[in-house]
Amino acid sequence: MKTTLSKILEDRSVKFGTSGLRGLVDDLEPHLVDAAVRAYLTAGLAGHTGQSIFVGRDLRPSSMGIAQVVMEAIETLGFVAVDCGSVPTPALALAAQQQGGAAIMVTGSHIPFDRNGIKFYTTVGEITKDDETAILNCSIVHHDQCKPMSAPERPSAQKQVEAIYTSRVTDHFSGLLQGKRIGLYQHSAVGRDLTADILSALGTNVVTLARSDTFVPIDTEAISDADMRQCALWVSEHKLDALVTTDGDGDRPLLSDENGLYFRGDELGILASRYLGASCVVTPTTSISSVETVGWFAAIARTRVGSPYVLEEMKLRADDVDSTTRNSRVMGFEANGGFLVQSDVDLAGTLLQRLPTRDAILPILAAIALARDEANGSLAKLRDMLPKRSMSSTCLREIPLETSKHFAGRLLEGGEADVFFADMAGPFTVDVSDGMRFTFSNGEVVHVRPSGNAPELRLYVETGSTGRTQEVATSTMVRLEKWLRPSPA
Repeated sequence: MKTTLSKILEDRSVKFGTSGLRGLVDDLEPHLVDAAVRAYLTAGLAGHTGQSIFVGRDLRPSSMGIAQVVMEAIETLGFVAVDCGSVPTPALALAAQQQGGAAIMVTGSHIPFDRNGIKFYTTVGEITKDDETAILNCSIVHHDQCKPMSAPERPSAQKQVEAIYTSRVTDHFSGLLQGKRIGLYQHSAVGRDLTADILSALGTNVVTLARSDTFVPIDTEAISDADMRQCALWVSEHKLDALVTTDGDGDRPLLSDENGLYFRGDELGILASRYLGASCVVTPTTSISSVETVGWFAAIARTRVGSPYVLEEMKLRADDVDSTTRNSRVMGFEANGGFLVQSDVDLAGTLLQRLPTRDAILPILAAIALARDEANGSLAKLRDMLPKRSMSSTCLREIPLETSKHFAGRLLEGGEADVFFADMAGPFTVDVSDGMRFTFSNGEVVHVRPSGNAPELRLYVETGSTGRTQEVATSTMVRLEKWLRPSPA
């Protein structure tokens, strides 16, 4: 039967967007996975028949089975499936980029283990919003009773993928961690062993912590109080110079200083951009305002939330530089810490290869290198170089998109924003380019937006102090609970 992926997904909980397919594992039926891969290949985004498609996966219990369906679909359409095993998303993307192939990553990133997803890459990088539209609307043959076959023997390319990813950073940061004591929170991150190997190669004796055989959903954009307390405890107990970790698929980082305080992801992006000499940085509206006020960058561009928007703007900025700045370094980052590099960068005679998709390892190492160069090796002193702004990111889970839309309508069209924000300093302006970003007369910011890939409502609060940020975040979250989940009468 000929149809489109858009039609197939109508009235289903599985959704396509933000670089791929995502939904509850029980709803990611083999025929839906097969249809998504067929649409991606039929749209011509992976090259021609016979081309290699690199396939990786994270450590979720469901990922291996989904990857098997993906590889069967690839081979059915005449492409070559390269089984890359369990590798970080940026490692898979880099290896495919180097070898002129496309890639598919089976991962749900940071969301709970009962969900999963698929990310698609073309031969030049992560798919764009235009690519998403092409995938949804191209005509495909769909089999609604597709069943996974027994897994054939395929040689694994995991070691080659890991080697390519490792050399990208070890070639430049050699000896960076000599004498340092670095903790690695391993949990269920797909790159936990690879990250340990990279840190060891750079000179440190890694202290590995809390390896888990069950999936742990680490969200680097909404760090829990429990994770914050655990970080401080580990740093103190093991006398660490820093603690590092990533989310489940290794494209979002966390780094703590020697006092056991995690850097926000966007703070990490600012510091990494400084070390790498960025002249133009691209970041979403949810990133902290320090990116503008720190004064380190010649140009700053803000986008909607989502790496496809950051990538699109990065490419526009790189293509638009005039003859006097054609060597400008365009880089991007998100509030979750994922870091993107638009072009190859010469760093003191070593070439840092471009990687226009979110990466976790590079911003961690770049921040440590900046601390070495500009803060006497202290990450805490490096933090003090940033403007004194405090921002928190939290989320309200299990909030359907329709509920979020209704809430936005009440505030914006129904005129209830004054009631909801009665305790804030008015008046305010509101930016609706991505959710609702309220900026009050005293410079405080409250930004509420629905997640693009999960039934969550995200809350971002920025003020001039940690205490005030916590106060506003707590009171706003209480009101959100009352307005979105009112108690029965």
